[in-house]
Amino acid sequence: WVNEGILHESEARTNLFTRSSGDSLSGLTNGNVSLDTVSWLGGSITTAFGMASGVTAYLYKTGITTATTYTLSCIVECGDGLAPSFGSSAASSILNEFVFIVDGASINPTTYNVEPLGSGLYFVWATKVSDGTGNGNFGVVKYSTNIADSLQFSRVQVEVGSFPTSYIPTSGASASRAADIASIPTSAFG
Repeated sequence: WVNEGILHESEARTNLFTRSSGDSLSGLTNGNVSLDTVSWLGGSITTAFGMASGVTAYLYKTGITTATTYTLSCIVECGDGLAPSFGSSAASSILNEFVFIVDGASINPTTYNVEPLGSGLYFVWATKVSDGTGNGNFGVVKYSTNIADSLQFSRVQVEVGSFPTSYIPTSGASASRAADIASIPTSAFG
């Protein structure tokens, strides 16, 4: 056991992706997406979205209208058991596993951050500044020309800001988390 201190979120955030866990497709625009049962992270994740290999699959929501910075993140498991690859700035390249979209445009895949979580799971996140003039769609797209690999993903989060924060679960509507306030009573100082 290692004492890593406390997780402290210094600002309030809202997850704009209304179905974060893969338990339903209701309210989302989608194609070639399945709802899968999984047992990830000690059973703390039990459902996921699935995308097959070789077909264009997409899952998105509409609603980005503000010119600002957005961060998209999710937990991913690739069918081949390897880390997701993002080797080209072209969204539909054979060098990319999938792409995030913000305001209808893909985020340059070569800027994605991939962090291993163990057992073949990876936390993937990326940031994009939107000018607010696109079609408002945000989510995940896997093109038929991307890496020929299936994938499952869950804990999808879309938030305003330049870095990802702790997971904010949603189930049909956006959800917010307040900033954490850490306080130490003066009595603790003796």
